[in-house]
Parts: sequence; C-alpha cells; structure tokens
Amino acid sequence: MNDKKLLELKQRRLEILKQKAKLEAKTSLVKHYKTYLSNIDEYVEPASFHYEISDILLNRQWHFAIEAFRWSAKTSYVLEDFPVYCLQFPQTIRSYIIIIKQNQTLAEQKLKEIANNYLYHKELNTNLVKINIQSAKIFECIVKDDTGKQIIVRMEAYWKWSALRWLNYNARRPDIVIIDDPQDFEDSRSDVTLEKDWDWFLSDVKPLWKNTRIFIIWNNLWQKCLIEKIFIHKLELNFTSMIIPAVDEQGKPTWEEQFNLEFLNQERESYTKTWKIDIWYRERLCKCISPDSQIFKKEDFQYFTDADLQGKQLQYYTTVDLAISQKQDADESVILTVARETWNPNWYIVDIVNWKLTPHEVIEALFQTYAKYRQSVIWIESVAYQKALLYFIEEEMRRRRIYLPLSEIKSTKNKEIRIKWLQPLYKTWVIYHRHNQSQLEEQLLTFPNWAHDDLLDCLAFQLEIAEITKNVSNNDTIRRWTMWKNKWLSWIL
Repeated sequence: MNDKKLLELKQRRLEILKQKAKLEAKTSLVKHYKTYLSNIDEYVEPASFHYEISDILLNRQWHFAIEAFRWSAKTSYVLEDFPVYCLQFPQTIRSYIIIIKQNQTLAEQKLKEIANNYLYHKELNTNLVKINIQSAKIFECIVKDDTGKQIIVRMEAYWKWSALRWLNYNARRPDIVIIDDPQDFEDSRSDVTLEKDWDWFLSDVKPLWKNTRIFIIWNNLWQKCLIEKIFIHKLELNFTSMIIPAVDEQGKPTWEEQFNLEFLNQERESYTKTWKIDIWYRERLCKCISPDSQIFKKEDFQYFTDADLQGKQLQYYTTVDLAISQKQDADESVILTVARETWNPNWYIVDIVNWKLTPHEVIEALFQTYAKYRQSVIWIESVAYQKALLYFIEEEMRRRRIYLPLSEIKSTKNKEIRIKWLQPLYKTWVIYHRHNQSQLEEQLLTFPNWAHDDLLDCLAFQLEIAEITKNVSNNDTIRRWTMWKNKWLSWIL
C-alpha cells in the first residue's frame, strides 16, 4: 500500500471516529462537553448529577432551578456547553436564547465566549451557513440541522433588571432563558435589592411566554436570595429544583473524582479554625447560616489552658453518649469530661473522646478517662443500649479490680431543647474550651443545621447533672460514697 492510500485510509478512519463521537455527543451534554469543550489534561470524570442536569436540559419541558456547590461544573454544562450544543444540534424549540447575568458586562462576556467556542472549533461549526449578527449583545446565525434544514439561532445578552417583558424577534418569544448568579453577596444583604430582584423576576422573566423555559443556576448566598424564594414557591411557579451539596446526607462526596472526603474535611477544618465555617457551609453544602440566626456565636467562646486550672477547686463530671451505628455518616460515640469550679459557675471542657468506637473500645476509653480524672463521676444515659453496656463494664471492673464511679441519668427533655439550654451558659461566658476543640465549635456554630450534634448532646447532659448535683454537699456526698464503694469492692473481691 502506497503512502497516498495509507493517508486516505487514516483520514477515513478519522472521519468515522469523528462521526461516532458526534453521535455520542448528541445524546448527552456530559459527552458533548468532554468531546468538544473540555481540557483533556484537566478533565475530571463527571458525577451522576451532571447526567441528571443534561437530561433535564435536553429532554424535559419544565423550568429548572439548580443550587450547587462552588466548582460543581453547573455553569460549564448549563451556560457554556448547552448554548453551543443548541448551535451544533439546532431545534426550533430552542433557537431563541436569552442569557442573563448580574450586569451587562458579564452577560456580554459570556455571550462572546459562547460564540467563540462555536466559531473557532472546526468540529462544532461544520453546520454553520451564515453569521447574521455578531455584536456585544447579540449573536445570530443560520445553521443546519441533521436533515439539512436551515434554522436561525439567536442569542441575546442582558443584565438583571433589563426590561424583558416586550422581548420579541420575528414575532417569536424567547424559547430559553438562562439566568446565572444575578445577585452577589452585597446584593443579598440589601432587603431593598432583594425585593427589587424578586419583583423583576415575577414581572419581566416569569411571564415572558407560556412556552418559554427558564433555567436558573446559583450559588447559595442568603436565605432571602432569589433562588431561595423560587424554591419556596416552586409549585406555584412550575419549577423543578435541585440542590447539590458537595457532601450528601450520608456523608459521601457527590463528586468524589473532583473533591474527595479527605479534601473536604481538611477544607472544612481550615474554615473552622479561621472562624469562617459559615462560608464553607454556604459554598460547599448550599446551607446558609446567618449570624442573626445562629444560636451559638463565636464571640461567646472562651478558652483555657491547664495552667489556668492550677489552684482551683474542681469537680469532674464525665458524660457518655454512645453511638450504635458504625456507618460513616452516623454520629460518633462521645466521652466528655467537664471540670466545674466549686465556688464559681465556670465549666472547663477538659477532655473529649469522640470516634466511631466499638463497645470494647468504649470500655477501654472509659478506663483511660478515669485514670486521668480520678475524681470524676461517669454518667451514662439510661437507655437500653447503654444500660446493656453497663453489664460488660461491671465485668471488666471485676477483672481489673478498678471500680469506676458509674451513675445513670435519664433525660426527660427533647435533645434539641436540651442543647439550646446551653446557650445562656455561653452567653454569660461560663463554658470554657480548649483551643483544639474545633469540632465542638463547628457543631455549635452550625446547630441545628448540621447533621451531627453528638458532642453537643453529650455536653448538654452536663446541665442535667448540674441539676442533680446542684450544691456542694451533694457533690461531696457523691465523691465520698464513690471512694467508699471502690474501697469496699476492692476489699471484698
């Protein structure tokens, strides 16, 4: 075979591969983006929610609002790839597209990017017949569909508050409206701006035309921001909504190929230590924690070191909250020790053991805690699972000849109410933390919005213990009785 025929064969094979890739790209925005717009060196395999977004955009008929974590690629699929897809695979029902950003400059920049992606990618624009208009605000061209039919595709760029209600081109109303982050953080702090944005959406965007589809993509800004209102009224507005956090309710990353759990945990920890956990929740979990709605506030946290405890008369109390499940998303077992001053109301959280412990590990941790705080009385909640553990603890005490001062506590209060009653103690600067207890502080700052409150639950039991041991004579009686009981058990056994 001569060189010319070999070259022709290679070109034919290349054309077959291109056609195959084109057919696959037509079926899904995920495949389309990977084939034509992605940077191969930086490409990350998509998540399942990317396929769901693609299906909604290409195959469904309703309005669609999506709130997703930052760098979730929502903009890549909805605002970058989808318009290019509409140019390469045109249909009359999506040939008049409106793009809306926070200001006109951003809208025009995005329109220019879409046009450039289509015009300067030779594999995309093979169906281009003619460019009618290419300006800052409008991109209009004639393209052919798979049957050779010519279709005019028109895209226009606008900023929020633009007068859209009279939009009309060749006696046609817009087919698609794509709104991308029309509010910034400052907007979300202004009630006047928020109300104006809501009025604009209801008066100019929503009533455009009965067949107009509206796609809104957003990062969570505030509880009063536009997309949050759309979520509240989605049934009345005929919207389908989707919220995509970086970590789902089971504690698993939603796009593990991009952000694995180790990365997200480290990032969360760094935001906690810099007192900006509210930003992390907003950006990664799509949960807005307003300082006004926080029950516990960071300015109420007080700190101590071991040196601060020197010379103080302290009583130690250990509470135990056991977690039954060993699943990754389950609460952890907690053993928490508080030192309370005898003549002052101050609490010092001196020790926290929290992990997904097996029953044997819990027992071992209890003996280690008792070794560190010999005067501590250990309180275990009187529920079936934890009462069953008491039998094994008693057997281990006989084996070691070390008798832990155990007491049972039965709570009659709702857990959330019990935790809320800690707030006055923080507000009056009664409770002191160690500087490394960032996980406790995270649960405080995000309560009750976060799935886990195991440390708070265990700490809240200290309130009920304080009620039981509310005067010094009671404390001394418990301590003397415990010491006597231990000596007596050691003597008879």
